[in-house]
Amino acid sequence: MVKELMERRINKRTVIKGIGAGAFVLAAPALVRAQTARPDEITLGALCSLTGAGAVFGNSVKNAFDVRIEQLNQSGGLWGDGKGIVKLVVADDQSKPEIAVSELARLARDKNITALPSLVPSASTIQATIEAERQQISYINMAAAAKEINTRGLKYTFSTCNNSDGVVQAYLDYTKGIVE
Repeated sequence: MVKELMERRINKRTVIKGIGAGAFVLAAPALVRAQTARPDEITLGALCSLTGAGAVFGNSVKNAFDVRIEQLNQSGGLWGDGKGIVKLVVADDQSKPEIAVSELARLARDKNITALPSLVPSASTIQATIEAERQQISYINMAAAAKEINTRGLKYTFSTCNNSDGVVQAYLDYTKGIVE
């Protein structure tokens, strides 16, 4: 186990690469469904915890999404040429896994939705990713750290955040740096 963790050692460069990859996935969601032309509008369906135990985090991130999307759209959309104006459709998982599944299914039925960035706890994410596979829609995990999310070989699930092993290792590396 220790050897495996050492092989997966996370450093600042790895974290920056991960953030860059996550930003790319969010900045170019049209690629997720292999669209050939730049669309005038791109709809994202975000799954957030707006009520329940995760509401403080979910509302904060939803507000950040709103501000950033408004800035992006005012500056000409994803490509800056008036194309790729982003529209966000938000669903509340109420901090409950079973609601996350039903809300993800509802969002996935909207064929205008290109991808689903998710800002819900790990329990909801684990369940919602199964539904994303069934619906064949890209699920972008932006917050949940449960190792099971990324180790099940799911085709439509992508993570822009680290799993629990990586989070702990990064914390220990950071602590070591402070002590030194």
